[in-house]
Amino acid sequence: MSEFIIDENFEIFYLDEGFGPPIYSEPVSDEILNKFKTKLPNQLLEYWKVFGFSGWGNGLFWLVNPEEYQDVLDAWLENIETPPHEEYFVIARSAFGDLDIWGTIHGHCFTISSTMNQIFPSMEEMNIGEEDLLLRIFISSQEKRFLDIKDFKNKSLFDRAVKKYGELTKNEMFGFEPALVLGGEAKIENVRKLPIISHLQLLASLDTPRMMLDIGKYVDEQGLE
Repeated sequence: MSEFIIDENFEIFYLDEGFGPPIYSEPVSDEILNKFKTKLPNQLLEYWKVFGFSGWGNGLFWLVNPEEYQDVLDAWLENIETPPHEEYFVIARSAFGDLDIWGTIHGHCFTISSTMNQIFPSMEEMNIGEEDLLLRIFISSQEKRFLDIKDFKNKSLFDRAVKKYGELTKNEMFGFEPALVLGGEAKIENVRKLPIISHLQLLASLDTPRMMLDIGKYVDEQGLE
């Protein structure tokens, strides 16, 4: 591991927040690295070189291959108005199918909550040269309590789901049957281990997702800082 990789932000993620070590690591080819070197932060590609496409926190958080999620992302954004001239890529996902989206202009600009059919925007334009810093901040800001889902009794579901079904693989997620957007309840009895790509496609097809308030933009517009 090079010093460039193990930066202060990654130490927070790995040690302080307890996401390390990874439970899975898939080497990233030079072809994929070359494809994304002008589209995604160099810092992310450096993480890929060392850790690969990888699962962290016992499978609660995953750094993913954007190619594998492009059709899913297109389905979720199909009926959403987005800024022109920007490319979007899924760079990470949670055990429950939340997707973190990186834009070539706005950086980490969307979080898609697939279980709740909601998109949370953060459309602050990046300054030239701050891509790596913003990516490191994204990594160090991960917290297990925000990636988990709580049941109707306000108790976390992830650890119980792992105990019931075993660790997730790169192609699996924990979902709900029936889906929460169809009136299903968030309880362990309704959790299933599901193929992630097909299930995310299914959830995207159920209804147009709701675009939520861009908190940062609202604060700026209201002069609340």
